[in-house]
Amino acid sequence: MGEMGDSIFIQVLTIHLILDTNEINRKIDSMIDDIRQKIATGQYEYSKHAVDQTIKRRIAVQDVVEAIASKKSDY
Repeated sequence: MGEMGDSIFIQVLTIHLILDTNEINRKIDSMIDDIRQKIATGQYEYSKHAVDQTIKRRIAVQDVVEAIASKKSDY
């Protein structure tokens, strides 16, 4: 490809990557919403490891539930 063709290819590739990133972000947001919904309706259970860690770190179950429900997600 010449310079012009390379430039167009890079622009198309960049647009494609941006679209892929947006799609990934939408999927992540959807998964987070699903998790929040399950937490809100009590459709979850703690593994033994999670129980051990919350006890060890002195974290209340309600603190975990509130943190997940807070809608502050920086992924």
